[in-house]
Amino acid sequence: MSAFYIPYAPQDDTDENASVDGLYKPTVASVIHTIATAYTTVLPGLPYPELPTIAVHNASPLFINTLLKHLPDNVLTSPLFPSDITTLTAGMKNLISGFLDDTTRPTNSRLAAYDIDLLEDVDDPLVVILHDFEQIDVAIMQDMLHICSTKPLSLIFLIFLNSPSTTPSFIHTTYSRNTLCRLRIQSFSSLPFDSNRLLEHLLLKTFFNPAFTPDLVLGPTVLESIIDFFLRHHSSVDTLLTTLQLAYLKHFLIEPLSILNNPPTTLTNDSILSLLSSRLNLPVDPTVLLSHLHQHHSTFFHNYQNFRLGLTLLFEVYTFLIKKGYKPLRHWENQGGRTKVIVNALRGYVDRDIKTLSMYVRKLRQEPFRELVLLLNAVFASLPGEMRKSQKEAMKFVDLEEGDEFGDGLMQYLMDLLQPLDRSPLWDIWYTGSTPFPTELLNPSIRASIVNGLLHPYEFTIPIPINTMNTIINEDQDQDQDGTLSPTVSEIQTRLESTHVVATSITSSSSPNKSKIILEEHTTMKKSIHELPDTSILFNRYMNGAGKLINVYDWYQSFKSVLEIQRKEQEEEEEEQQSKRRVEEEVRGKKKGKAKRKAKTSPTKKGKTKEKTQLEDNEHETQQKRQQSTTIIDNNEAYQQEIQARFIRSLHELDYLGFLKHTGRRKEHVVRTVFDVVDDDDDDEEEGMVGMGMVGGEDGDGMSGDDFDEFGEESEFDGVGEGEGEEE
Repeated sequence: MSAFYIPYAPQDDTDENASVDGLYKPTVASVIHTIATAYTTVLPGLPYPELPTIAVHNASPLFINTLLKHLPDNVLTSPLFPSDITTLTAGMKNLISGFLDDTTRPTNSRLAAYDIDLLEDVDDPLVVILHDFEQIDVAIMQDMLHICSTKPLSLIFLIFLNSPSTTPSFIHTTYSRNTLCRLRIQSFSSLPFDSNRLLEHLLLKTFFNPAFTPDLVLGPTVLESIIDFFLRHHSSVDTLLTTLQLAYLKHFLIEPLSILNNPPTTLTNDSILSLLSSRLNLPVDPTVLLSHLHQHHSTFFHNYQNFRLGLTLLFEVYTFLIKKGYKPLRHWENQGGRTKVIVNALRGYVDRDIKTLSMYVRKLRQEPFRELVLLLNAVFASLPGEMRKSQKEAMKFVDLEEGDEFGDGLMQYLMDLLQPLDRSPLWDIWYTGSTPFPTELLNPSIRASIVNGLLHPYEFTIPIPINTMNTIINEDQDQDQDGTLSPTVSEIQTRLESTHVVATSITSSSSPNKSKIILEEHTTMKKSIHELPDTSILFNRYMNGAGKLINVYDWYQSFKSVLEIQRKEQEEEEEEQQSKRRVEEEVRGKKKGKAKRKAKTSPTKKGKTKEKTQLEDNEHETQQKRQQSTTIIDNNEAYQQEIQARFIRSLHELDYLGFLKHTGRRKEHVVRTVFDVVDDDDDDEEEGMVGMGMVGGEDGDGMSGDDFDEFGEESEFDGVGEGEGEEE
């Protein structure tokens, strides 16, 4: 049994690439034909020769690789990236060196490596491939195009742009008219149709194709997020593949039983056996559990096979009615097309649409009715052999000749096929269900994450309770003894987070039944500011200020006051520990037995001894106080240096993160770059705020930087915190 799973197996890549190649085939063929005929049709009478330029918009890496694989063998290519064209000399040198290798480069030539005349003896077509064309410096590129247009060479410029095709295009809006006059531009789009149709094509050819069986089925929530990101942000096949891989990655990270995606032949891991036993409500017997696992695996993918067939029939009937002039379901086109229908079908919301289609089928005339029957028979004939055999009994309604009976049979058949996939046991192993898509990985909000991490650092160290808790499972098993509706790990995680339960991992020990459930307050409870790390303490003081400028010395004093509270708590803890040690030592001393009796002395000697002992004790106490005062002074000096070092380190960290901007006008002040409002409900947040010097702007209570110049460098207002100016 493999501990890791690769989302895309080789057989999946074959089907996916075959579908993608079919999408790119028209555009690739047009570009190849344009390259082959670039210099066969030249307009006569031009004042200077034009450079054939092919601009491909919305070009993804997958399209570029597909196109370059189909280039003719006699074509020489020179790929150039923005990093290769930093200067005119470097750009021309890299362009020429891409065509000439060590065998074709003239050895006795006196020409420089960047001289275009080095290509005069080359007879083959020369294709200059420019990647990320928008990032290339316009001035340098214009000079290169001007140089290349002055020589009668077989140069062809193949430009790949990330921007979509618009009117006017990026090239026409950016480059000068003098440069455009030297180019014969032909524009292409990497995709032959719009993004919505592209996404429908990819989904219906792969995940919802009856002949294609993926290892993981996408749920409605994940699929809806992928569709939204594809249509709103970047419509390319590469984007779709990236989002699919992220969905696979999250599923196999948060679901412990996803390791059983491909059911193994044996089960030996105690943790997996215990978790599987709790999910199925069965004894921990590897043979029995493995048998049920294989059975549920077959049941789930049989239901998924029926679901894909139901979608195919639903779309075939809808398309047939549209071609015949009917408009049965207008909201399909208004609400996002077939991709939205797929999401609704996964959620079980298509019964009304099925009834509407069956009503139109009942009203068909004899000739269209026969055409529909032939169409459905052709769909059934194209199914794989095993799937066709399994549907033989249910397909009997196709032989019905009455329109009403046929419509009723079709409606019932589609409803039986399009059942939700989360009704079988252990469905969450092979199905993402309602698990949300990790959108933060695609479009991370870096600024908000950094600010939130500095203000609430302990939220990022909370152990995520992703494992199944026996108590919660037992509650559901009491309600459902057969275990068919047992909660999934995602549902348990949501329940744990809502009830503030943090549990030990079930895989942390070899005996999961002995793992104890720890009930404690959620770690996200608001902590006092002195309990935070140094950088978070400093950043809290940064956010609580009101103004543009921060007086660094006052900032340090505020930071120091918080650390004093921190130090007092540490000293109190040390005193408590010392007192506990003393009590323990006294208890141990009493257990050792009675001490030896002292010898009797006369009353006179006893009085003298007492006086002598008191003098010695006083001298000893005085000496101890002197030593303690000396130690305190030494400790204070070392502690002050420690505070300064901690402040400087935290200040540098905020500086590196971009929260500070240094001004040359006043060296003792820094400029804030973030002015978010922080809600502080606790009174503890006001500890140490006195002395936090903020210099306000136009709307602040303090003074702006311009006001300081009126008082000179040693103004009495320097270092004054908020609300302290009137007192002084």
